[in-house]
Amino acid sequence: MSHEPNVLNLPEKLAYIGAVVGATLGLYLSSLYSYLLFHSLIEVVTVAVAFALFILTWNTREYLANGLGRHFHLVKGESQ
Repeated sequence: MSHEPNVLNLPEKLAYIGAVVGATLGLYLSSLYSYLLFHSLIEVVTVAVAFALFILTWNTREYLANGLGRHFHLVKGESQ
């Protein structure tokens, strides 16, 4: 079966939605159980998002250095 690499089929979409709903529900239930647990979990999620943004930026630094970042106003510099 051939499908495009960027298109998710129905079971993949349902698994993704289920994971997001499960994580959100888990965070909500942890907030009811213990504020300290909830806050710690949110801190871990925040660090994971910050690390993902760092990796994304690190891997696109060549494009940003070539002026593409300035075109999309992503880096500080003179605009055209």
